[in-house]
Amino acid sequence: MSVLPDPLTDVIGLFLKRAMDAKIFRYAVLVLEMAIAGAIAGFAASGIALISGQDVAWSVGAGMTATAVAWLATFAHSPNAKGLIISLPQAAEQQEQQQNVVTVERK
Repeated sequence: MSVLPDPLTDVIGLFLKRAMDAKIFRYAVLVLEMAIAGAIAGFAASGIALISGQDVAWSVGAGMTATAVAWLATFAHSPNAKGLIISLPQAAEQQEQQQNVVTVERK
C-alpha cells in the first residue's frame, strides 16, 4: 500500500501553521507593548519622585506601582486578554480607574 500525500491535509496543516504563527506574533507584540509601557511609566514615576526630593526607596516603589498599572492597562486593552480571568487586588483596579492613564495608539 502506497502512502500518497493528501492535499486537504497539507492545506489544513499550512492553515494551522499560519494561525499559530499569527497567534505567537500577537503575543510577542503584546509582550513588547507591555515592556515599553512599563519602562516608560516606571522610569518616569521614579525620576519624577527622585527629582522632587523623595527617598530612593519611595521612588522605586512609585516606579514599580506605575509599571504594574501600565502593564495592567496594556494587557486589559489587548485582544489576547479576552476571555482570560485576572486576579488582582481591588485597590489595584481602583487605582487604575482613578489615574489619568493616557492610551496612545499608533497606526
